[in-house]
Amino acid sequence: MGLDQRDYGRDDFYQPTPWDRAQKPRSFVLVLIIVTVVVWLLQVSIKTDITDPSGAAVRLEDGKILQKHFITDWFSVKSESLTRPYKIWQTLTYGFLHNESSLAHLVFNMIGLWMFGTALERDIGRWFFLKFYLLAIIFGGIVGSITAIAMSGPEASMTIIGASGGVVAASVLYALRYPHNIIMLFGVLPMKAWILVTGFVILDVMNFTAELTGMGNSGTAVTVHLAGAAFAACAFKQNWAFEWLPLESIGSIEDVQRTMRQRVTRAKLKIHDPDRKIASQELEAVRILEKIHEHGEDSLTAAERKTLQRYSEQKRRARQED
Repeated sequence: MGLDQRDYGRDDFYQPTPWDRAQKPRSFVLVLIIVTVVVWLLQVSIKTDITDPSGAAVRLEDGKILQKHFITDWFSVKSESLTRPYKIWQTLTYGFLHNESSLAHLVFNMIGLWMFGTALERDIGRWFFLKFYLLAIIFGGIVGSITAIAMSGPEASMTIIGASGGVVAASVLYALRYPHNIIMLFGVLPMKAWILVTGFVILDVMNFTAELTGMGNSGTAVTVHLAGAAFAACAFKQNWAFEWLPLESIGSIEDVQRTMRQRVTRAKLKIHDPDRKIASQELEAVRILEKIHEHGEDSLTAAERKTLQRYSEQKRRARQED
């Protein structure tokens, strides 16, 4: 089934309706950004000073104390992410980590995710975008780990962090779908999407070539960027739908809509309707009695016992009044 034929690729609840706030679930792009920012705050907070054998703190050339950030150490991609299969999960988790000493690394990636991701999410569906983004990160992590092994050996301490693989994938898919859309570079320079994104990819290719020839080191995981770009190009060309990854089964759109409607309804002014209330109580009592019949009285919750007791008392009073 093609991308445009998928049911969840046509998020009808993104269309304005009287129930818009109830029917429109939270954007996965926003969720990803929030999670990534929270993880970065944890990276910065959970750390310890590195000491030498004498117990003294190890200092860098500029006098700063060298510190170990546990979350970065545990969840970043390394050579061992592939050489030790039980650490394969690092090929996903690294995409939510960023440089602890540089807020710019986090900010620029999140701006890119918001700029390209929100448009894609509206067009191809939030579930597809979530699958696309996570799989792009995983593919980039695998390529990054292979790069670390090739450049520094299977026991290298080289680490890779950042959402760039997923963000580059989102930008390339955006440029392929909307090549002539105008994007404001740095908020001031208007450029067509295909020109801007092509420029970024060419820059990564140049940096990669410089590293291979020993003529430079950008300090950026350019192979992860290029892996994200290649993943996006393949997804677009092959019209991948990722139906083999049923993430949407975790929480269906209908369940989200139903829950949100209930919350909105409870917040509205309630109109007193005795007949409707009685009918509702009778239905609830019937449900509880059926539960006793099927599973026994011990299966009732405390709330269900109270409901059944109140209903019995109401019926008893009604018979006495008659």
